[in-house]
Amino acid sequence: MSERLRDAAIALGVAFGLGGCVLSTHTPPGTPPDVPEPPPATPVAEEDTGPRTIRARHVLVSFAGGTRAASYVTRTREEAYARASEIREQILAGEDFAEIAREYSDDRGSAQVGGELGEFKRNQMVKPFADAAFALEPGGVSEVIESEFGFHVIQRTE
Repeated sequence: MSERLRDAAIALGVAFGLGGCVLSTHTPPGTPPDVPEPPPATPVAEEDTGPRTIRARHVLVSFAGGTRAASYVTRTREEAYARASEIREQILAGEDFAEIAREYSDDRGSAQVGGELGEFKRNQMVKPFADAAFALEPGGVSEVIESEFGFHVIQRTE
């Protein structure tokens, strides 16, 4: 497009209220269009080979002031951790997990069934709990794990 023709086109555009528009130029046939380079390929993440669901049971020891502690819980965070540690030692010494859960767990719903949580997916539990539970082998007992609910001792059952 000649400079004179371009100036005339711009003047017409301004006259007709098209001042902000960009005029296209003619590309001769056979000229490839300017195509931006595609972004580099993103490597595909390795597929998680772990189980999609597991079964586990737990004992929960809550503390006063915890994010989701029941109003009847009066123990301090330190007392709750100490109690959860003692419970873990009892379980590792061979005491019956279900009986301990019934007697000591602050999770009233699962305590009634020996701490059983049934089958669950990772995203159905709070992250610290899920990370610990899914890292265990069947039969394994976790360290004392803290979540927004308090301290947990978890045993993976399947």
